[in-house]
Amino acid sequence: NWSKVNPHRFTHALTKANQRLSGKLVPCIKLIKAIVATLPEQRKITGYHTESMAINVFKGYDGPKTTKSMLRHFFEHSSDHVTEPIKDSSGQSVHVDEYLGAANSLKRRIVADALGRIGRKIRNADGASSLDRWKELFE
Repeated sequence: NWSKVNPHRFTHALTKANQRLSGKLVPCIKLIKAIVATLPEQRKITGYHTESMAINVFKGYDGPKTTKSMLRHFFEHSSDHVTEPIKDSSGQSVHVDEYLGAANSLKRRIVADALGRIGRKIRNADGASSLDRWKELFE
């Protein structure tokens, strides 16, 4: 049997979340992906996984709708979200992050650690009011 795939369900969820956040979520996701791209291969997450996780991380978010605040929020909370598999709403697979294995697997803990480190770097850059430290996140 063919799998029932519904990519519009995911697109709708992302669009709705982006609208709720005044159009700031999609640009924030692009920056998140740029930061994640600097990580070593074993610590990276896929683009689709990043987008799905962002939808989850920003559910109920009522903080400032600024890039800086939203980036900080994502990296402060994504390490908690990556330890559990995220159901694939599009139906392409069971979970968007199957490549990381079961809940709380070693791979998931490695990625969670990397995301948490980025969160701490962002906090430190903010605390120091350092543009150079922010730029380092993208290098």
